[in-house]
Amino acid sequence: MALEARGLCAAWPGVGEVLRAVTLRLEPGTLTALVGPNGAGKSTLLRALAGLLRPSAGEAALSGRPLQSWALPERARQLGFLPQEIQPAFAFTAEEAVALGARVAGHARWSEAELTTAGRAAVARALDAVGAGTLANRRLDQLSGGERRRVLVASVLAQEPRWLLLDEPAAMLDLHHQAGLFRLLRRLADGGLGVLCATHDLNLAARSAQRMILLNGGSVTADGPPAQVLRDPALRRAFAGEFELLEDSSGLPAVLPRP
Repeated sequence: MALEARGLCAAWPGVGEVLRAVTLRLEPGTLTALVGPNGAGKSTLLRALAGLLRPSAGEAALSGRPLQSWALPERARQLGFLPQEIQPAFAFTAEEAVALGARVAGHARWSEAELTTAGRAAVARALDAVGAGTLANRRLDQLSGGERRRVLVASVLAQEPRWLLLDEPAAMLDLHHQAGLFRLLRRLADGGLGVLCATHDLNLAARSAQRMILLNGGSVTADGPPAQVLRDPALRRAFAGEFELLEDSSGLPAVLPRP
């Protein structure tokens, strides 16, 4: 069940064209990191691949079918999307917030009698997966920004989709939880899910992802194994050369911003 962009273009009112004829094919079972400078079009591409933005030209397709032809409930069972910015309802507990994600997929798969038991199990699994099981009964307004972010990631996992499209999921997380989240995403990909994750952390992405796509100026300028993309001259052009490229003890490239 491949997820594709076929000559995909997108524009925003007052901004103009943001994506320029992007063509790529994503396969399940792979963790792909989407990287690039601010304004490169990463969030727009994720929204288009989630079926939430109608392209101005070209199309996004899942399993060969244009996303616009999928019914919304059907699409929600396949694609789990977490935007970069979201305003959660603070009156909810963490468990209730994640349950909303479970219901998106669950109402179409489970009978009413099964929904409570199966839904609660999905919520518990999702919270435990992101290390937030102890937060289940706490209200969102009692959580730190990083804790809320983990709960929001859990709400997408609770849908149990076949694809995860995540926009800066590790934002506001400390080093321990950043590393844990990327390990989780890699395990999910190794288990057969398709994962596309936009991130500014090039080093963490290089050590977790199997594929890296560099977006710059609305176009794909490099695509391949992370070590290859980090050494590609296109990366230096994308970030105006404001970094040094080193190697860690294992020989993997590491990006160090220049002061």
